[in-house]
Amino acid sequence: MNAALILTGFLFYFISGWFILKRYAVRGWNLAKDWNNTNCIFHGALSISGLAMFKSGFAAGSIAMWFWLVVFLVFMVVEAIEIIRLVLRIRMYGLKEGIFTYDVTQWSRIFTLAMFFTFTFFIESPLQAIILNTGIWVILLLLVIEIYLSADSLRRKHVPIQKGKFDLNAS
Repeated sequence: MNAALILTGFLFYFISGWFILKRYAVRGWNLAKDWNNTNCIFHGALSISGLAMFKSGFAAGSIAMWFWLVVFLVFMVVEAIEIIRLVLRIRMYGLKEGIFTYDVTQWSRIFTLAMFFTFTFFIESPLQAIILNTGIWVILLLLVIEIYLSADSLRRKHVPIQKGKFDLNAS
């Protein structure tokens, strides 16, 4: 049953990956404007699948390690794109609007980094200690920043209700 569910997940993952790659295979798109925050799910889904494979016993030992290596390489490519995008957005929009503007999809970054971190926790690799010792701080820093941006966005969008206007107890 585990194998069937994991393989079905891979089928959907590859279909989704194909759509993402197809979207960016055309000319005329701009990395700073058109690359979605949620594209980090590309490596996040692989991390979830790898963790499921390992914890269910579907893959262990060298197979799990090789799969982790593939996930790590995808992680490196996607995050390199994200760093280039970060620089381009700062140049195009400035620091505040370029990267310190709240967007609900930014939560996907924290989730996918945490999934890669969790998958790495279970797979012994030469990079495990480095990833675990730095990853937790990166995730924590991003979480604090995202909570701040979220609270700031809610504060700025807050519209006070006039007293008595919606009071059900008012006569």
